[in-house]
Amino acid sequence: MILVSLYFVIPFLLLRFYNNSHLDQILNIESKKTIWINRYPDRILTLVLLYIFYCICLHVLIFFRGIFPFFCIFMHNLEGIMLIEVTLIVLIVLIFGTLQGKRWAWWGAMLYFFVWIVSLVITFLNNSFLDMLTILSFPAKEMSVFQRLPLHGYHIIIFFGLPLMVMIIIVYRSKKYFHHS
Repeated sequence: MILVSLYFVIPFLLLRFYNNSHLDQILNIESKKTIWINRYPDRILTLVLLYIFYCICLHVLIFFRGIFPFFCIFMHNLEGIMLIEVTLIVLIVLIFGTLQGKRWAWWGAMLYFFVWIVSLVITFLNNSFLDMLTILSFPAKEMSVFQRLPLHGYHIIIFFGLPLMVMIIIVYRSKKYFHHS
């Protein structure tokens, strides 16, 4: 519940901080200097920051035996880590394309997150939470705690799928900032 509330609390606090009337004076935004980041629209910068966030999140999966939901199965160990790295490479290419405002980066991001959602949904509809726990092979004490949790595949689909759906909406709404190559 706390994690879900952070989805709403953190953006609200950031908006409140950046809309503060005294922030312009503190940061001296009125200065004549133009820095490189000012060349990009806010939507593009938001996308890039979210892509970087997803890069960090994908690295966390490596600590969990490289588990990666891949169309009905959980890839793990070396195969899972290789899939994570491939998705990271694609995401990094999307970051560079997004910064340049290339239309292929917009299409690529839409496809990337759509495929990721489809893979997640298919995997967790065909596997249980206990299947994932078996692959993760936590120590016995932690395993007994996790096994008592009343979680099912659809809980995990909602937990991970909702932010991915929001990403698709954010990417879709930023289409006007991408031009043809």
